[in-house]
Amino acid sequence: MVKNHRTATARALRRIKATIRVALTGTLVENNLTEAWALMDWLNPGLFGTQRVFRDQSARPIEDNIADTERTARLSGLMSAFMLRRRKSDPGILSELPPKDIRPRVVSLTHEQIELYQQTADDTFQAIRDAQGAYRKGVLLELFNKLQQICNSPAQYHKDRLEEEYDPARAASRSGKIGALDDLLPALTAPDESALIFTRYRSMAKLLLRHLRSHSAGVRTARGRTPPCAAVPGIRLPETAERLGTDIADLREQISAYKPSCGGAQQKPPA
Repeated sequence: MVKNHRTATARALRRIKATIRVALTGTLVENNLTEAWALMDWLNPGLFGTQRVFRDQSARPIEDNIADTERTARLSGLMSAFMLRRRKSDPGILSELPPKDIRPRVVSLTHEQIELYQQTADDTFQAIRDAQGAYRKGVLLELFNKLQQICNSPAQYHKDRLEEEYDPARAASRSGKIGALDDLLPALTAPDESALIFTRYRSMAKLLLRHLRSHSAGVRTARGRTPPCAAVPGIRLPETAERLGTDIADLREQISAYKPSCGGAQQKPPA
């Protein structure tokens, strides 16, 4: 919310008066250094100068010459004074965990996916050539979203309804990802094993849930709106965690009176 300083939400947050501000992020910079400035400027207004000054003196020179390690180190040193960062390698942090083991698996598209991918791209490229400015960016983002859905499954892209008579073999034959998931199922469902499957699409999550249950795999789901412990019945939070959840709920109730909508208008808390 804060990293894009032009949004109505970011502007509304800047109007909130507070003696202490804390920002939590997993990625300080995702696209460009202006995002780092936006976070720092919200935490300490004016400390790193205006957005234009920051772009001219720090961000643009670093982005144009990534080999300029001296300038990068200087900016990193300035920002690190206001950052608390923990790494897995730090002493006493999750020392019982084994080293991270990353095994990328390249999955081929099915014939149906290839044809749908090519057709969608061809249909959109001409619109991209003719478009300009912000509209062109919108067309590109829409294309990327469509292609991601196609790579997941044609069923997701076409918004196919999940029928009662679900055919897992046919679903795997239409999607390279689902087919690869079927190959991994024996290992994932072995005794004393567990796995976490993530997707940013709710429709794909529903498809995966239906597919896994068709293989009699015990599976539970958790979404952004899932309340604590609702995804895992029978698990009780420790007292401190329960108290934290209560505190967060109270905090949400207090700030709900100042909840900016997409247009920046204020909404009153529900009665």
